[in-house]
Amino acid sequence: MKVSEIEKLTNHYDKCFRQNNCIILHPKNERFHIDAALYPPTDRYPFWKLATIGASDYEMKGKNSLGNRNEYMLFIDPSVDMKDKVTAVKYYDLLLKTALFPVNNGVFVSYGHSLEFADESSSEIVGVFLELPQAIEDTGVLRCKLSLFKKAVCLQVIPLDKQALERLLKEGNEEFSYTYAYPDNEDEAHWMCKL
Repeated sequence: MKVSEIEKLTNHYDKCFRQNNCIILHPKNERFHIDAALYPPTDRYPFWKLATIGASDYEMKGKNSLGNRNEYMLFIDPSVDMKDKVTAVKYYDLLLKTALFPVNNGVFVSYGHSLEFADESSSEIVGVFLELPQAIEDTGVLRCKLSLFKKAVCLQVIPLDKQALERLLKEGNEEFSYTYAYPDNEDEAHWMCKL
């Protein structure tokens, strides 16, 4: 990513999350360079925000009305110790795995899609559901114009354990979003995740 694009995306996150105190996490992966910005909980958004910086460099095949370049974000329970390096890397790795899924598989992904990760027997997380980041009041969080011809779509990543994946497959994407990710009733929302 160009420095100007990094600045635009970071400013976009700063504006939408209403804070400018992120810590940048850098990858070990030499082939694909995707950083992540980690924002601590605040009164307005009392959860950790972890968002990719650079996933939109990898254009996906296919298009929809939003676009074909994504950035991804996780909203993490405030009780998780994200200052612990091992813990932070675990969440970062999930974001990286999500960002690289369309690149490695030559597919197009957008909101409402679910990704199932093969051979995850050692992990409770077997996939993710991509959602619109409804926890953020500023609906402008969804898109970030990086340059004249390059826009990033910013999607929320919701981790799925085996039970959640089975529920998603049974109910379908739209119903899953309404009943699990952002329920209309008094049920607890899932978007505050713990791995």
